[in-house]
Amino acid sequence: GFYGPFRPPNKIKVPVWLAITLKRKQKCSIQPPKWLDREWLKEKLLEEFTQKDSFCALPFHFTELAEL
Repeated sequence: GFYGPFRPPNKIKVPVWLAITLKRKQKCSIQPPKWLDREWLKEKLLEEFTQKDSFCALPFHFTELAEL
């Protein structure tokens, strides 16, 4: 696909591979998704402990994205 033109300081959504490439070139900063917020994670952890019979719904590829 086509991405750009990029004009600072505007925030835009791009694929993860592009964000990592731009970050390595020191051309951008990456904002973590809202689901990596401490409070959101605490809520999900509490849900895990209270719901013994099922797992909480988490974002797609959450483990891979959290490690970046």
